[in-house]
Amino acid sequence: MLPPQHPIASLGDLAALNECSNGQFQVTPYFAIFQPKNTRAVYYKDDFGHTTRIEFFANGREMICRIEALTNIRSSSVHAIDIVGYSQGQAINDVTSLFDVRRDPYTGEVARYAIRTKKCRVYVDIDRTGGSSDVGVTLLPSRRKFTLRDVKAWDGASIPIVSGPEATGV
Repeated sequence: MLPPQHPIASLGDLAALNECSNGQFQVTPYFAIFQPKNTRAVYYKDDFGHTTRIEFFANGREMICRIEALTNIRSSSVHAIDIVGYSQGQAINDVTSLFDVRRDPYTGEVARYAIRTKKCRVYVDIDRTGGSSDVGVTLLPSRRKFTLRDVKAWDGASIPIVSGPEATGV
């Protein structure tokens, strides 16, 4: 395994990444999108069985978050994910994240994903050389660069969901 390109993440780096996430996603120990606590998820699929949209509802019927995914039908790979928070039926511009997924042209594996939130941009570069499971992270505009060790690789086809923070705006 090669030494990391950037310093290993400090507690300050992890806090900055968490702040950038808008409470909507995690990068480590594996990439996943947060399902707000105390919500019910409704999944929508296309004719090929790919998840195209997930909506999270609180209090029975109020949608508080919507995830939309653009998927390549032939490869079943996700190209983009859009996460939008809602309050009282209206999109909240401050609570939105857009993911752009880039693949290695030779292997088809996820090589990078870029995440844009209102607070910052997060670039996650996957290092698979020598069996590595490290990812390089760059946060803009702060220009923080650091390495996260032992991050489980994302297949780029599924949309991993994990229990997350309390829902806001409910």
